[in-house]
Amino acid sequence: MDLNSLKVFTEVVTQGSFSGASKTLGMPVSTVSRKVSEFEESLGSKLMERSTRNLRLTEAGETLHQYALRSVEEMEAGVMALEEKQDQVEGILRIALPPNFEIGWEGLKSFMRKYPKVKLQTLGISREVDLIADHIDVAVQYQASENPSVISRKITTVTPILVASQNYVNLHGQPQTPSELGQFHCLVREDPGFESYWTLDGEKIKISPYLSSNEFSVLRDLVKHDFGIAQLPPLFRQSEIDSGEFVEILPQCASPTVDIHLVYASRKHLSRVTRTFIDYAFQFTKDEQAEYWNSDQDDD
Repeated sequence: MDLNSLKVFTEVVTQGSFSGASKTLGMPVSTVSRKVSEFEESLGSKLMERSTRNLRLTEAGETLHQYALRSVEEMEAGVMALEEKQDQVEGILRIALPPNFEIGWEGLKSFMRKYPKVKLQTLGISREVDLIADHIDVAVQYQASENPSVISRKITTVTPILVASQNYVNLHGQPQTPSELGQFHCLVREDPGFESYWTLDGEKIKISPYLSSNEFSVLRDLVKHDFGIAQLPPLFRQSEIDSGEFVEILPQCASPTVDIHLVYASRKHLSRVTRTFIDYAFQFTKDEQAEYWNSDQDDD
């Protein structure tokens, strides 16, 4: 049964005319009349007698109308209930994050406070995320995804700089040019076993790491304990720079910005929870923690 035609039929009866139903439904009188005729044809029963001035329900029309009115009211109530449930935004959201992605933790907590009925599951992944195989709704990662079948949008950028502790500089001095970095202990964010580079002024400087790690928190701790020089983003160095515990190394050399991307499936297949989180994340990086990142975002 065509529920849309059923609704048109009940509205014609309620308004007492095709023209009245036309106004409340926002459709031409001819369309209202056609839908009622098609509805009668599909049922194999005449539902109303028409005249130029009024209409009268047949016995079949009276019977159907008694049940149809309740059905339409129940359907509309169900739609309202669904909309109310959607407004609440509830469900499970699985998010992949880089290791030690503390810069995003405040955003997650803020989202949870606003949408308490959403249950978050986070997974730390340092590799390219496979949304399907890893059962992930949204991934946060450095740089764009290389997978052409997903959406990859830049949400913000961060700028790391070279730092060392003041104690380390007092004990060992500091390089004056990038070529002198090889004379110092360099703590590099990289998966062990890979060739390591720092990019300064657009040029790749090959580094022989004293230690390499894919976790910024490890590098920060080693810098704090005077083990060497590391290239750290704002969250892992700003308070120490402000207090004088860390000093910037080679401040005359520009470090590259690093893009942070949200990666998710096609927009057509996003759940309400996922869409809400993506919109919230973009707004959060515009409004909060401006000292840690740049609100340089891709258009949707």
